[in-house]
Amino acid sequence: MVLPNIGYSKVSTCSHISLDYYYNIEELRKNFPTVNFIFQYEFEQWSKKRFRKPIAQHLHIADGTNTQSSIFKIHPPQNLSHLYGANCFDRFAMRLSRKSTYHRLLVNQDALLDLEKRKHVTKLVTDSFFHSGDEVLLIKSDISHDMSLQKYPTIPYSTLIAQEAQKIKMTLKSYVAIHWKMEGMQAETLYACAERLRSMLVDIRNKYGIQNIYLSTDYPISPEFSHPNSHKRFKKHHHRAMLMLNSTFNISTWISLDAFSKMRQELMDINSNDRSKRNENRNDGGGGGLDEFGKGRIRTLLDQIVCANADYFLSGPAECHSQWNVFTRMVGDSRREILESENGKLLNIMTTW
Repeated sequence: MVLPNIGYSKVSTCSHISLDYYYNIEELRKNFPTVNFIFQYEFEQWSKKRFRKPIAQHLHIADGTNTQSSIFKIHPPQNLSHLYGANCFDRFAMRLSRKSTYHRLLVNQDALLDLEKRKHVTKLVTDSFFHSGDEVLLIKSDISHDMSLQKYPTIPYSTLIAQEAQKIKMTLKSYVAIHWKMEGMQAETLYACAERLRSMLVDIRNKYGIQNIYLSTDYPISPEFSHPNSHKRFKKHHHRAMLMLNSTFNISTWISLDAFSKMRQELMDINSNDRSKRNENRNDGGGGGLDEFGKGRIRTLLDQIVCANADYFLSGPAECHSQWNVFTRMVGDSRREILESENGKLLNIMTTW
Protein backbone atom coordinates (compact mmCIF):
# COMPACT_ATOMS: atom_id res chain seq x y z
CA MET A 1 0.00 0.00 0.00
CA VAL A 2 1.37 3.36 -1.07
CA LEU A 3 1.13 6.18 1.48
CA PRO A 4 0.47 9.36 -0.54
CA ASN A 5 2.01 12.70 0.31
CA ILE A 6 0.17 15.17 2.49
CA GLY A 7 -0.22 18.92 2.40
CA TYR A 8 -2.69 21.70 3.15
CA SER A 9 -4.44 19.37 5.61
CA LYS A 10 -5.26 16.63 3.11
CA VAL A 11 -3.75 13.49 1.61
CA SER A 12 -2.99 13.90 -2.09
CA THR A 13 -0.52 12.64 -4.69
CA CYS A 14 -0.08 16.29 -5.71
CA SER A 15 0.91 17.42 -2.21
CA HIS A 16 4.38 18.20 -0.97
CA ILE A 17 5.21 16.48 2.30
CA SER A 18 5.89 12.83 3.09
CA LEU A 19 3.17 11.38 5.35
CA ASP A 20 5.63 10.53 8.11
CA TYR A 21 6.10 14.24 8.83
CA TYR A 22 2.54 14.18 10.19
CA TYR A 23 1.99 10.66 11.49
CA ASN A 24 3.96 7.88 13.18
CA ILE A 25 4.15 5.30 10.40
CA GLU A 26 5.99 2.77 12.57
CA GLU A 27 2.92 2.59 14.79
CA LEU A 28 0.77 2.16 11.68
CA ARG A 29 2.94 -0.79 10.64
CA LYS A 30 2.54 -2.36 14.09
CA ASN A 31 -1.24 -2.12 13.79
CA PHE A 32 -1.18 -3.78 10.36
CA PRO A 33 1.80 -6.18 10.40
CA THR A 34 0.78 -8.01 7.20
CA VAL A 35 0.60 -4.84 5.08
CA ASN A 36 3.70 -3.57 3.31
CA PHE A 37 3.48 0.24 3.48
CA ILE A 38 5.72 2.32 1.23
CA PHE A 39 5.96 6.08 0.78
CA GLN A 40 4.99 7.89 -2.38
CA TYR A 41 8.59 8.78 -3.24
CA GLU A 42 9.48 5.07 -3.03
CA PHE A 43 6.64 4.17 -5.38
CA GLU A 44 7.75 6.88 -7.81
CA GLN A 45 11.28 5.44 -7.86
CA TRP A 46 9.99 1.87 -8.29
CA SER A 47 7.81 2.78 -11.26
CA LYS A 48 10.63 4.66 -12.98
CA LYS A 49 13.11 1.80 -12.56
CA ARG A 50 10.77 -0.75 -14.09
CA PHE A 51 11.70 -1.68 -17.67
CA ARG A 52 8.15 -2.82 -18.40
CA LYS A 53 5.96 -0.17 -16.86
CA PRO A 54 3.05 -1.34 -14.66
CA ILE A 55 -0.54 -1.16 -15.89
CA ALA A 56 -2.85 0.84 -13.66
CA GLN A 57 -6.57 0.60 -13.05
CA HIS A 58 -8.52 3.64 -11.84
CA LEU A 59 -11.26 3.74 -9.22
CA HIS A 60 -13.05 6.96 -8.33
CA ILE A 61 -15.30 6.68 -5.26
CA ALA A 62 -17.70 9.59 -5.68
CA ASP A 63 -20.64 11.03 -3.82
CA GLY A 64 -23.86 9.40 -4.98
CA THR A 65 -26.30 10.88 -2.47
CA ASN A 66 -29.91 9.75 -3.02
CA THR A 67 -28.76 6.83 -5.16
CA GLN A 68 -28.16 3.15 -4.55
CA SER A 69 -24.49 2.20 -4.23
CA SER A 70 -23.47 0.98 -7.68
CA ILE A 71 -20.49 0.73 -9.99
CA PHE A 72 -20.47 2.37 -13.38
CA LYS A 73 -17.85 1.74 -16.04
CA ILE A 74 -16.89 5.06 -17.53
CA HIS A 75 -14.49 5.53 -20.41
CA PRO A 76 -11.58 7.86 -19.65
CA PRO A 77 -12.31 11.44 -20.72
CA GLN A 78 -10.97 12.62 -24.07
CA ASN A 79 -8.52 14.97 -22.38
CA LEU A 80 -6.31 12.37 -20.71
CA SER A 81 -3.62 14.92 -19.95
CA HIS A 82 -6.11 16.78 -17.76
CA LEU A 83 -7.12 13.60 -15.89
CA TYR A 84 -3.54 12.60 -15.16
CA GLY A 85 -2.25 16.13 -14.66
CA ALA A 86 -4.97 17.00 -12.15
CA ASN A 87 -3.91 14.00 -10.03
CA CYS A 88 -0.19 14.40 -10.74
CA PHE A 89 0.02 10.90 -12.24
CA ASP A 90 2.89 12.18 -14.36
CA ARG A 91 5.06 11.62 -11.29
CA PHE A 92 4.67 7.89 -11.80
CA ALA A 93 5.98 5.91 -14.79
CA MET A 94 2.90 3.82 -15.52
CA ARG A 95 1.12 2.70 -18.63
CA LEU A 96 -1.74 5.16 -18.63
CA SER A 97 -3.56 4.99 -21.94
CA ARG A 98 -7.11 4.97 -23.22
CA LYS A 99 -7.05 1.21 -22.69
CA SER A 100 -6.56 1.65 -18.96
CA THR A 101 -9.75 0.74 -17.10
CA TYR A 102 -11.56 3.63 -15.43
CA HIS A 103 -14.43 3.07 -12.98
CA ARG A 104 -16.59 5.29 -10.85
CA LEU A 105 -18.29 3.98 -7.72
CA LEU A 106 -21.23 6.15 -6.62
CA VAL A 107 -21.81 5.84 -2.88
CA ASN A 108 -24.74 7.18 -0.91
CA GLN A 109 -22.88 8.65 2.05
CA ASP A 110 -25.90 8.49 4.35
CA ALA A 111 -26.08 4.75 3.71
CA LEU A 112 -22.58 4.33 5.16
CA LEU A 113 -24.01 5.02 8.60
CA ASP A 114 -25.52 1.52 8.41
CA LEU A 115 -23.03 -1.31 9.01
CA GLU A 116 -24.73 -3.75 6.59
CA LYS A 117 -24.66 -1.22 3.78
CA ARG A 118 -20.99 -0.48 4.49
CA LYS A 119 -20.35 -4.22 4.13
CA HIS A 120 -22.10 -4.13 0.75
CA VAL A 121 -19.95 -1.24 -0.50
CA THR A 122 -16.76 -2.90 0.76
CA LYS A 123 -17.68 -6.18 -0.99
CA LEU A 124 -18.31 -4.29 -4.24
CA VAL A 125 -14.86 -2.73 -4.11
CA THR A 126 -12.92 -5.87 -3.14
CA ASP A 127 -14.74 -8.22 -5.54
CA SER A 128 -14.60 -5.86 -8.50
CA PHE A 129 -11.13 -4.40 -8.27
CA PHE A 130 -8.69 -6.23 -6.02
CA HIS A 131 -8.79 -9.38 -8.14
CA SER A 132 -8.41 -7.71 -11.52
CA GLY A 133 -4.81 -8.84 -12.09
CA ASP A 134 -3.57 -5.29 -12.76
CA GLU A 135 -0.40 -4.37 -10.90
CA VAL A 136 -1.57 -0.97 -9.68
CA LEU A 137 -4.95 0.20 -8.43
CA LEU A 138 -5.27 3.98 -8.18
CA ILE A 139 -8.07 5.02 -5.84
CA LYS A 140 -9.45 8.53 -5.43
CA SER A 141 -12.20 9.01 -2.84
CA ASP A 142 -14.48 12.01 -2.36
CA ILE A 143 -16.32 10.33 0.51
CA SER A 144 -16.02 11.96 3.93
CA HIS A 145 -17.82 9.23 5.92
CA ASP A 146 -15.97 6.22 7.30
CA MET A 147 -16.18 3.19 5.00
CA SER A 148 -14.36 0.72 7.27
CA LEU A 149 -16.11 -2.23 8.87
CA GLN A 150 -14.37 -1.98 12.22
CA LYS A 151 -12.78 0.63 14.45
CA TYR A 152 -9.03 0.89 14.02
CA PRO A 153 -6.51 2.38 16.45
CA THR A 154 -5.82 6.08 15.98
CA ILE A 155 -2.50 6.70 14.25
CA PRO A 156 -0.31 8.76 16.62
CA TYR A 157 1.24 11.98 15.39
CA SER A 158 4.84 11.79 14.24
CA THR A 159 7.73 11.68 16.68
CA LEU A 160 8.85 15.05 15.31
CA ILE A 161 5.57 16.77 16.29
CA ALA A 162 5.41 14.98 19.65
CA GLN A 163 8.99 16.06 20.47
CA GLU A 164 8.30 19.68 19.56
CA ALA A 165 5.19 19.67 21.77
CA GLN A 166 7.20 18.20 24.64
CA LYS A 167 9.84 20.93 24.26
CA ILE A 168 7.14 23.59 24.56
CA LYS A 169 5.64 21.91 27.63
CA MET A 170 9.06 21.71 29.30
CA THR A 171 9.77 25.37 28.49
CA LEU A 172 6.45 26.68 29.79
CA LYS A 173 6.11 24.13 32.62
CA SER A 174 2.77 25.35 34.03
CA TYR A 175 0.61 27.21 31.50
CA VAL A 176 -2.83 28.23 30.28
CA ALA A 177 -3.61 27.37 26.64
CA ILE A 178 -6.06 29.45 24.60
CA HIS A 179 -7.68 28.54 21.31
CA TRP A 180 -9.18 31.54 19.55
CA LYS A 181 -10.40 31.37 15.96
CA MET A 182 -10.91 35.02 15.05
CA GLU A 183 -11.60 35.03 11.32
CA GLY A 184 -15.15 36.00 10.40
CA MET A 185 -16.02 37.62 13.73
CA GLN A 186 -17.86 40.91 13.74
CA ALA A 187 -15.77 43.96 14.54
CA GLU A 188 -17.96 45.22 17.39
CA THR A 189 -17.56 42.00 19.42
CA LEU A 190 -13.81 41.46 19.11
CA TYR A 191 -12.52 43.99 21.61
CA ALA A 192 -15.17 43.07 24.18
CA CYS A 193 -14.19 39.41 23.80
CA ALA A 194 -10.53 40.29 24.31
CA GLU A 195 -11.46 42.21 27.46
CA ARG A 196 -13.37 39.20 28.80
CA LEU A 197 -10.44 36.91 28.00
CA ARG A 198 -8.02 39.23 29.74
CA SER A 199 -10.22 39.32 32.84
CA MET A 200 -10.42 35.52 32.99
CA LEU A 201 -6.65 35.15 32.55
CA VAL A 202 -6.11 37.50 35.49
CA ASP A 203 -8.52 35.43 37.61
CA ILE A 204 -6.73 32.18 36.70
CA ARG A 205 -3.36 33.73 37.50
CA ASN A 206 -4.57 34.96 40.90
CA LYS A 207 -6.28 31.67 41.77
CA TYR A 208 -3.73 29.13 40.52
CA GLY A 209 -0.53 31.17 40.18
CA ILE A 210 -0.13 30.24 36.50
CA GLN A 211 1.96 32.87 34.73
CA ASN A 212 2.59 31.36 31.29
CA ILE A 213 0.12 31.58 28.41
CA TYR A 214 0.13 29.72 25.08
CA LEU A 215 -2.06 30.94 22.22
CA SER A 216 -3.33 28.85 19.31
CA THR A 217 -5.02 31.10 16.76
CA ASP A 218 -5.69 31.72 13.10
CA TYR A 219 -4.54 35.31 13.60
CA PRO A 220 -1.41 35.96 11.45
CA ILE A 221 1.26 36.04 14.14
CA SER A 222 4.14 35.97 11.63
CA PRO A 223 4.25 37.43 8.10
CA GLU A 224 6.57 34.61 7.03
CA PHE A 225 4.05 31.86 7.79
CA SER A 226 0.77 33.67 7.24
CA HIS A 227 -1.78 32.98 4.54
CA PRO A 228 -1.17 35.22 1.49
CA ASN A 229 -4.64 36.77 1.85
CA SER A 230 -4.52 37.26 5.62
CA HIS A 231 -4.29 41.05 5.23
CA LYS A 232 -7.74 40.94 3.60
CA ARG A 233 -9.28 38.68 6.23
CA PHE A 234 -7.89 40.35 9.35
CA LYS A 235 -8.58 44.06 9.80
CA LYS A 236 -7.75 46.75 12.32
CA HIS A 237 -10.28 45.44 14.89
CA HIS A 238 -8.46 42.09 14.93
CA HIS A 239 -5.13 43.85 15.42
CA ARG A 240 -6.55 46.06 18.19
CA ALA A 241 -7.86 43.08 20.15
CA MET A 242 -4.58 41.19 19.83
CA LEU A 243 -2.56 44.28 20.79
CA MET A 244 -4.58 44.65 23.97
CA LEU A 245 -3.82 41.05 25.00
CA ASN A 246 -0.13 41.29 24.15
CA SER A 247 0.22 44.53 26.12
CA THR A 248 -1.17 42.82 29.23
CA PHE A 249 0.47 39.38 29.10
CA ASN A 250 3.59 37.75 27.74
CA ILE A 251 1.87 35.37 25.31
CA SER A 252 3.78 32.48 23.76
CA THR A 253 3.10 30.87 20.38
CA TRP A 254 4.78 28.16 18.33
CA ILE A 255 6.75 30.90 16.56
CA SER A 256 7.96 32.71 19.68
CA LEU A 257 9.09 29.34 21.08
CA ASP A 258 10.91 28.54 17.81
CA ALA A 259 9.12 25.24 17.16
CA PHE A 260 10.18 23.22 14.12
CA SER A 261 13.29 25.36 13.66
CA LYS A 262 15.32 22.49 12.15
CA MET A 263 12.49 21.37 9.87
CA ARG A 264 11.85 24.93 8.67
CA GLN A 265 15.52 25.29 7.78
CA GLU A 266 15.45 22.01 5.86
CA LEU A 267 12.43 23.16 3.86
CA MET A 268 14.04 26.52 3.18
CA ASP A 269 17.07 24.68 1.79
CA ILE A 270 14.77 22.60 -0.40
CA ASN A 271 13.02 25.71 -1.69
CA SER A 272 16.35 27.23 -2.66
CA ASN A 273 17.21 24.25 -4.92
CA ASP A 274 16.20 23.95 -8.53
CA ARG A 275 12.64 22.59 -8.92
CA SER A 276 13.89 19.73 -11.08
CA LYS A 277 15.79 18.36 -8.10
CA ARG A 278 12.87 18.50 -5.70
CA ASN A 279 11.25 15.28 -6.86
CA GLU A 280 14.30 13.39 -5.65
CA ASN A 281 13.99 14.69 -2.09
CA ARG A 282 11.81 12.56 0.19
CA ASN A 283 11.18 15.41 2.64
CA ASP A 284 9.49 17.56 0.05
CA GLY A 285 7.95 15.13 -2.40
CA GLY A 286 8.04 17.56 -5.29
CA GLY A 287 7.22 21.05 -4.07
CA GLY A 288 7.99 23.76 -1.56
CA GLY A 289 7.01 22.83 1.97
CA LEU A 290 7.14 26.06 3.95
CA ASP A 291 3.46 26.66 3.14
CA GLU A 292 2.68 23.81 5.54
CA PHE A 293 3.25 26.25 8.41
CA GLY A 294 1.10 29.00 6.93
CA LYS A 295 -1.71 27.03 5.31
CA GLY A 296 -1.04 23.45 6.33
CA ARG A 297 -1.75 21.30 9.34
CA ILE A 298 1.63 20.65 10.94
CA ARG A 299 1.42 23.59 13.32
CA THR A 300 -2.27 22.80 13.97
CA LEU A 301 -1.32 19.31 15.17
CA LEU A 302 1.37 20.82 17.36
CA ASP A 303 -1.10 23.30 18.88
CA GLN A 304 -3.55 20.49 19.47
CA ILE A 305 -1.06 18.52 21.57
CA VAL A 306 0.12 21.62 23.46
CA CYS A 307 -3.48 22.63 24.28
CA ALA A 308 -4.40 19.09 25.30
CA ASN A 309 -1.58 19.04 27.89
CA ALA A 310 -2.07 22.54 29.29
CA ASP A 311 -2.88 22.93 32.98
CA TYR A 312 -5.89 25.05 32.00
CA PHE A 313 -7.60 25.28 28.60
CA LEU A 314 -9.74 28.17 27.35
CA SER A 315 -11.87 28.31 24.23
CA GLY A 316 -14.02 31.18 23.02
CA PRO A 317 -17.80 31.17 23.49
CA ALA A 318 -20.07 31.32 20.45
CA GLU A 319 -20.09 35.11 20.32
CA CYS A 320 -16.27 35.25 20.50
CA HIS A 321 -15.33 32.24 18.42
CA SER A 322 -15.97 32.08 14.68
CA GLN A 323 -17.00 28.42 14.86
CA TRP A 324 -16.96 25.31 17.03
CA ASN A 325 -14.49 23.23 15.08
CA VAL A 326 -12.86 19.83 15.06
CA PHE A 327 -9.75 21.23 16.80
CA THR A 328 -11.72 22.23 19.91
CA ARG A 329 -13.56 18.91 20.06
CA MET A 330 -10.36 16.86 19.72
CA VAL A 331 -8.57 18.87 22.39
CA GLY A 332 -11.54 18.38 24.73
CA ASP A 333 -11.58 14.62 24.05
CA SER A 334 -7.84 14.34 24.71
CA ARG A 335 -8.08 16.30 27.97
CA ARG A 336 -10.98 14.16 29.11
CA GLU A 337 -8.88 11.03 28.54
CA ILE A 338 -5.95 12.57 30.45
CA LEU A 339 -8.18 13.48 33.40
CA GLU A 340 -9.63 9.97 33.51
CA SER A 341 -6.15 8.43 33.61
CA GLU A 342 -4.35 7.71 36.86
CA ASN A 343 -1.85 10.52 36.41
CA GLY A 344 -4.29 13.13 35.09
CA LYS A 345 -3.64 16.42 36.91
CA LEU A 346 -5.35 18.98 34.69
CA LEU A 347 -7.37 21.78 36.28
CA ASN A 348 -10.23 21.61 33.77
CA ILE A 349 -11.33 20.01 30.52
CA MET A 350 -12.43 23.16 28.74
CA THR A 351 -13.70 26.55 29.86
CA THR A 352 -15.20 29.32 27.72
CA TRP A 353 -14.40 32.86 28.71
